[in-house]
Amino acid sequence: MNLAPPALTPATPLGRPATGKTEDIRKAAEGFEQLFLATLLKGARAGLPGDDLTGGNGVNSATQMLDTQLAKVAGSAAGFGIATAIARQFAGPETTP
Repeated sequence: MNLAPPALTPATPLGRPATGKTEDIRKAAEGFEQLFLATLLKGARAGLPGDDLTGGNGVNSATQMLDTQLAKVAGSAAGFGIATAIARQFAGPETTP
């Protein structure tokens, strides 16, 4: 029977456990940045005047896919810094990405 106390994990100043999974945190932060940019593009496109000739479900689906792809490309290539800031916030002070 093991009576040793459970191992303690280091915590960040906010009390969150410092897991050291910076790659997982970075992936989640990049996913959030892509979602944010896709939502931004969708809102910008909603402000444009509609076109009755090319409207329809197929066109709407295609523009949603285009917005999603643009968000992926812009998030990885443009360097907005949203994902970096989020990853830095959640990674903790000792594991800065």
